[in-house]
Amino acid sequence: MKKILIIGVVLLLYTLSVKSQIQLGIKGGYNYFWILSSNENDPHNQTVFQPKENSFSIGCFIKDQTKKRFNPGIEIEYLWKSFRIVNYYGGLAGGVHSNNNFEIGCLNLYAKPSFSFGSKWKFIVNAGLYFSYMVNSHVSASRSSWIMEVTHDTTYEGNAKQFINSTDLGIMAGIGIQVPVSTRFQILIENNYSIGLLNISKSNENGSLYNFLNAKFTVGVMYRIENARLISQKK
Repeated sequence: MKKILIIGVVLLLYTLSVKSQIQLGIKGGYNYFWILSSNENDPHNQTVFQPKENSFSIGCFIKDQTKKRFNPGIEIEYLWKSFRIVNYYGGLAGGVHSNNNFEIGCLNLYAKPSFSFGSKWKFIVNAGLYFSYMVNSHVSASRSSWIMEVTHDTTYEGNAKQFINSTDLGIMAGIGIQVPVSTRFQILIENNYSIGLLNISKSNENGSLYNFLNAKFTVGVMYRIENARLISQKK
């Protein structure tokens, strides 16, 4: 699946490079996320998920604007989030209580086609796939386990790769508005939603953690580039 996505992005970049009109842009904004849990219903395993700090994203993109309605494009985004997982599992003879505070930053690569409607102000509908790779992470964890009356406490602080998978694959969809400010520059306002499809948890300390649902509100600036062939045709 990863190889197919990479090959698709390379082909898309090649296609965009020979198009008559493209748009380059940068954007950033706020991300609100929900933690998705698995469907496990275990009375001996209880997990509490809690977002800790504001999450944000920043990225750049390239979009084909040759067609009037359908506009394929790609986007690279850095997405940061912070959350806490408190997990308890055990029975009558013993159990484990863990408290884990995560900070993770992921680089997301989107294959992001869109449909646009309108002349000057354009209404946009986005949909696509993304591949995610965790580029930086930190976790501060404490763990207390007991069997009968014997208790053992441990702590860990470092990267989160032993708790969370580094790679993920997901889908996205959303809407946006393009507002022209000059003949070449436009403002882009978007509200996009993305959801991971894979189980990213690698540790029992995460309880029933499965993945994330993200709701991003971003603002960006786009610049239109036209090649010489299209300019000559207009003349």
